[in-house]
Amino acid sequence: MSWRTDRVAAAVLLLMAGGCMDQGDLFRPVPERVAHAPRLRLTAESYVLYEGDRVPLRVDSLDGRQGSVEVLVLDRARAVVWRSAPVALSDSLVSVPVTGLPATVYGDTTLALSADLDVDGHRIYASDDTAPALSRDGASSRPVRFYPGAVVGVGAGQPQAFALDAATGRLFFSVRERDRIGVLDLALGRETAGVEVPTGPVALRFRGGRLGALVADGTELMVFDAAGVPSLTGRMLLPTLRLDVQTLRAAGDSATPAQVDTLAAAVRPYAAGLAWGCADPACAGLVAFTSSRLAGVDATDGSAVMRRLAPGGGVLGAPLVVPAFSARVLPSDTVPSRVRIFAAGAGGRDSVVFDGPDRMRCPTASLGAGPFDVAPGSAAVLYASVVGDLACGDGTRIMRIDQAAADAPRFDALARRNELGEDRIGVVKEIRVSPDGQYVLVRGADRVHLLDAELRLRATVAISAPSAIAWVEGTAAGSAYFAVAGADGVDLYDTTTRKVAARLPLGPTREDLLAVWRYGAELVAAAAPLSRDGLVVARIPVPLN
Repeated sequence: MSWRTDRVAAAVLLLMAGGCMDQGDLFRPVPERVAHAPRLRLTAESYVLYEGDRVPLRVDSLDGRQGSVEVLVLDRARAVVWRSAPVALSDSLVSVPVTGLPATVYGDTTLALSADLDVDGHRIYASDDTAPALSRDGASSRPVRFYPGAVVGVGAGQPQAFALDAATGRLFFSVRERDRIGVLDLALGRETAGVEVPTGPVALRFRGGRLGALVADGTELMVFDAAGVPSLTGRMLLPTLRLDVQTLRAAGDSATPAQVDTLAAAVRPYAAGLAWGCADPACAGLVAFTSSRLAGVDATDGSAVMRRLAPGGGVLGAPLVVPAFSARVLPSDTVPSRVRIFAAGAGGRDSVVFDGPDRMRCPTASLGAGPFDVAPGSAAVLYASVVGDLACGDGTRIMRIDQAAADAPRFDALARRNELGEDRIGVVKEIRVSPDGQYVLVRGADRVHLLDAELRLRATVAISAPSAIAWVEGTAAGSAYFAVAGADGVDLYDTTTRKVAARLPLGPTREDLLAVWRYGAELVAAAAPLSRDGLVVARIPVPLN
């Protein structure tokens, strides 16, 4: 039998045994040594990749030679299950696109990624050593996991805020390292022209054709007319807050009553969150609600505030200020804490509009710097979470304030407990009111809760490491579906049945950064990946009810 016959027979036997084995290696000469061979390096310890992503590689000692680079995906037996198209190499750094992935690789945790270099008629594989690897068996590899969805680059940095225009399918986003607001066209899956801002926004919110952005570390509000290309319509510094700060001075013995010292203070809150409300039925006058922290004041001392602003020269009554359930004790108090709520007075100083004992006889908690949202409608309803771990008893740990955009808001739910006796939700990380205002979605540390508008618990979803929640938004307001991002992707729930209706395996998502848009007969999900820059976008058919 000739050498050629022997080799062909061996190749057939290997193919029958290996299935997915890389056929190219059977017929390409693999030399024992290559003089002055370049070295190919993988640049990461592990990879999370999406359709359209790019794998960066480094080549040492190329010395001006020309070649091409490929990326290989290997299964547990180190057989090639996917190979990229060759990319011409002329420099020490190269990136290879990931396209045409087979569906079988998605979610597989046993795969590894490697690469090879074809130069001067020789094949060199990725190596962790100073010597080049001349066979695939000796090549270095890295763990890799693939998720369906297209990658949209956003330049340097990671997104930190989203705002969705459900009428046009535009997703506004901000990146702290970029002094601009980016715009992602969800229908096209690509970034379009954005708008420049002085600093990277810390919060964004879209409503009624207007886009709001908190900039300058949350001390300034910018408002844009976003019906077309965003154009600035107004900007304002957050008003200075004037409060009577009370401190308790305990006596040296138990028989002497404690004394309270009062100090007039003026501070500017550093806003951390933004939401819009409507001051009229036509939603012509938007009202901005900001959730803030006071610089230099301890959070346990009632330093959280919620303010109501009228940007763009709108006419509005005194701004609402809700600093706390304040744990201050007056000498005349017979219970250990009081509830105080402030509103800006006509003379500029904030005055107390509610001051009464907290007869629950437990430590009280601040309100304002935590998650919050505003229900749509003419009589805006504000849902704000209790901050910290000081709340006691059963309940939702969420305050509801009715007619929050009016001159005289109704504080109907001052206490932290829900009188209907639902189980305690715990620390609230995110609140999202449905587009029709009928439901409130709440994300905690290890589960997601569905409540009705009266804060009655309707369902609880247990999920591993939830990181973001969103309502499915479209041209018509509704609440048919909500989405929960977990460790492996985004689960879409039917609000009526509380069951999973569809799944988008997009991988882990960063906190609070998820949007789901209904586009005709499709749903488009956009998220910020947990461990890399950029955005990922995927689409699925709308589930049938």
